[in-house]
Amino acid sequence: IEINVLSPVSLQEIKEGTKNFSRDFLIGEGQFFDVYKADIKNQSCVVKLLKQKNASADRQKQAQLFIEQCQCLPRIQHPNVLDLLGYVRADDATCFVYPYLKHGSLFNRLHYTDKTSPLSWQVRYNILVGVAKAILHLHTMSPSPVICGNITSKNILLDQHFQPKLSDFAMVHLRSYLINHIKTIKMDHATLKFLGYLPEEYIRRGDLSVKTDVYSYGIVSM
Repeated sequence: IEINVLSPVSLQEIKEGTKNFSRDFLIGEGQFFDVYKADIKNQSCVVKLLKQKNASADRQKQAQLFIEQCQCLPRIQHPNVLDLLGYVRADDATCFVYPYLKHGSLFNRLHYTDKTSPLSWQVRYNILVGVAKAILHLHTMSPSPVICGNITSKNILLDQHFQPKLSDFAMVHLRSYLINHIKTIKMDHATLKFLGYLPEEYIRRGDLSVKTDVYSYGIVSM
């Protein structure tokens, strides 16, 4: 069974664009996804392939992650949030398709990866303003806010005009957020990779709220 959503892209087109997920097209790896660059319908795209070769417990977690993203991403539309072009769930693969942004991540630009030129202070300011607008949009969505949960400089991508696009909602949690009512989640291995961006109440107790994103934004700003 193959399910196409948002964009009429097929698994066959994704396989053709990545040469059947060849490592020559692999541009990143994570706990849950392998990331490929692909040309699909004459457009440069990024394909996130959900990993399948994990323990059964991880497979269940991946399935839940897929469901959460499917429910959440199509309704998040904002100039500073990375567009989801489409996704495909088939018997042998689950893929998310995003536009490819030539300037990469804010992290790479700040650390001069590939010998890139420094960002001007005006560009940096504009990036922070754009990310703040994205966070405000997520936190004021109806009927419940979207908590990104992993705002880092690596998850802020830059388009051809250096406009920021908040990306990677692998830690998205839709919660009915009520005043004085904190939702909690369990820490996992992936969370350990960006502890420096997380507040103490999250690290110690797993307390998750919109304040988690605000704290992470503050760390990015520094």
